[in-house]
Amino acid sequence: MKITTILMAVCLCISCGLYSQSYESGYVINNQNDTIFGLIAVKNNNLSSQKCFLKDVSSDKISTFTPDDISQYRYDNGKYYISATIPNDSTNQKHFLEFLIDGIIDLFYYQDNTGGYYYVRNNDTLTELKNTQYIEKTDNASYLKNKNEYVSTLAPLLQGSTKTCEKLMSTTIDYNSLLSLIKYYHKDMCIEDQCVIYEKKQKIEKMHVGILAGYGSMQVNNTAKSTDVITLNTYETIFSPRLGIFVDFPVPFINNQKLRLKIENAYSLEKQFNKLTYSTGFYSYSVRFWEKRFNMANNVYFTYDLSRTKFKPMLLGGLFIKTTLDSELKVQINAYSPDGKLAFSDLNNGKCTYLNFETGPFAGVGCRTKVFGIPVSFDLRYTYGTGLGSSLKFKVNYLSANMGIALF
Repeated sequence: MKITTILMAVCLCISCGLYSQSYESGYVINNQNDTIFGLIAVKNNNLSSQKCFLKDVSSDKISTFTPDDISQYRYDNGKYYISATIPNDSTNQKHFLEFLIDGIIDLFYYQDNTGGYYYVRNNDTLTELKNTQYIEKTDNASYLKNKNEYVSTLAPLLQGSTKTCEKLMSTTIDYNSLLSLIKYYHKDMCIEDQCVIYEKKQKIEKMHVGILAGYGSMQVNNTAKSTDVITLNTYETIFSPRLGIFVDFPVPFINNQKLRLKIENAYSLEKQFNKLTYSTGFYSYSVRFWEKRFNMANNVYFTYDLSRTKFKPMLLGGLFIKTTLDSELKVQINAYSPDGKLAFSDLNNGKCTYLNFETGPFAGVGCRTKVFGIPVSFDLRYTYGTGLGSSLKFKVNYLSANMGIALF
């Protein structure tokens, strides 16, 4: 397959995902305290801090709201944003801040083109949690250090809980650490009453188990060099179907919902025609191979979503190992005399195979989405590996299209 075809498929897959739009049910509350229900566009943290796009369910009309137009918006059972002015902002403009915890102490998150920022609110006073870095120079070296201003900001707010103040000393300025700290404070301070009004619930991606199907082309090249005696031909491209099962899940110990680990076990049937020519003494020989192989492949790879839209384009890469479980081999040998006439011919049938083990890396692009609520994935992969036979070594190239459907 030409490289231009592959590039076109890659661009089409990515562009379709990036320009598709996903909506979730929710509502906005305007400055007159009126609630408007509808479908809210799912955007990244940067865009969500700037505008809210609300689609009317009955008319599909999309309304755009800025932080000056509404006081808050919220996804049903999802993210929650309020309109507020950020401290020390020279523009004095309002922005949408994401609510992480609404309680005695409120915790917010805001992101723009320069990065992400955390804020706390107590008694209607909004304060940024800072951690300024600076360079400390000595005679021999320079060191990058943190000022940890957020510790002195939080300490007075948490002074009612000795345990939380102790926990503050080991808290870092990131999502999980700050959320854990504020939750711990409310748990320690609110023994009987429920004083956390809202807490952001992180969407946990589930593990999926399903079936996969694919169809691909394969080209095998012998790495041995042709000589004056033996001419080794490039083997014919094989087109083969594959069927199997998979399991995929978020990568353990990494807080990134876009990164997933996928393991596949698939079976394929390959039919191939190969040939080589060689000469020894008086005769020249033409050898033809007809082979049918039944293979098992195990793939382990990572996928990474490029967007949070309904149609999620993704990149993928990993390793494969393929073994031949069973094979049928038919070999026809024709011997020719120097004048080109057929001297004799022999046809043999057997079980041995010239290619019985393959391994190597692969990479590709794809997308995943839901069809009638069922997770479905599609991908296009290129594989470059090494194949080993009884006495020869091969370079193996694959190009395959695959689809996976999660059963649960």
